[in-house]
Amino acid sequence: VYCGGGGGGATAAGDLQRVFCYSPSEDTWNTLPDCDVCYFGLGQVRGKLVTVGGMRKSDSRVTNEVYEFDEVTSSWKQSIPPMPTARDSPAVLSHHSTLT
Repeated sequence: VYCGGGGGGATAAGDLQRVFCYSPSEDTWNTLPDCDVCYFGLGQVRGKLVTVGGMRKSDSRVTNEVYEFDEVTSSWKQSIPPMPTARDSPAVLSHHSTLT
């Protein structure tokens, strides 16, 4: 189970860039490294966890960027082309390696 993005308060300081991963076998939540955006959609493509759109923490701009989590380097990278338009808090559905 993955959970990420959103807001945790009334100020920008409450905006969350974190993604949490629940491990049923260990019954614990682990934290992945922060992403460059908050208010993103979260999905899976080709077995990789991705964030879609959201708002950049650096300048509070809504973005069309897509970030993929690289398990080898434990970091987020832009390896998927950006969406045609910027989206804040998008709903994302992963189906047969397609993001909708």
